Amino acid sequence: MSKYLIKSCYLNVFSLALTCFLILGMSACKGKVDQVRGGSCKKDSNCISGWICEDHFCVEGKRSATEIAAQKEAKRKAKEAKRKAKAAKKLQTKSGEGRLHVRICPFFKNTDDSVATLIAVNKKTKKRHLKSLHLEVNKDSMKDLFTFYSLPLGDYEVSAKYGVQVNGVFDTHTLKCDPKNTSRSCEGEVKRIVKVELPQGSLEDDLKKKYPCDWVAE
Repeated sequence: MSKYLIKSCYLNVFSLALTCFLILGMSACKGKVDQVRGGSCKKDSNCISGWICEDHFCVEGKRSATEIAAQKEAKRKAKEAKRKAKAAKKLQTKSGEGRLHVRICPFFKNTDDSVATLIAVNKKTKKRHLKSLHLEVNKDSMKDLFTFYSLPLGDYEVSAKYGVQVNGVFDTHTLKCDPKNTSRSCEGEVKRIVKVELPQGSLEDDLKKKYPCDWVAE
């Protein structure tokens, strides 16, 4: 074998070794970078233990007690704002629709076993609209005025069922109209006839009014 061939072999081996060394070095550097900054994130829970989310990337570290408290407070406020927005949406009256208010006297009290349901039937379309009062009143609280916040315009037959539930079985009776209320007609002693029209004021204005009793809860 000529000395030139031997020299060429040495050069090839050296070149290969140098290439491997550079590749290993680059991999090591990349590993160090990955240790400093991890994957993308939106919050600390997207990162592994011992890492936190900063500028949308996971980095090694931990939150101070003050930061943790601030995060919990921000989360609480966001949850409360979402709850209020959802509750406010339920009170909105759709365009072209109206509200329907009825009153049960002396009141409906929500206990562990009490149940009550309002049923409003559109006289023209026969569509039924239900409102479960035991889902609207806090436990051990009382309320007498109830509202369908958005109904298509027209005349409605409205009745109220009141009673108890035992082991998931409802035992209810239909309330009778209060004879003292002559502002609304009553059919069959139990169905109030209520006309739903376009609102003339805000919901707050409506709720300030004094409504006569539609039914009496015995």
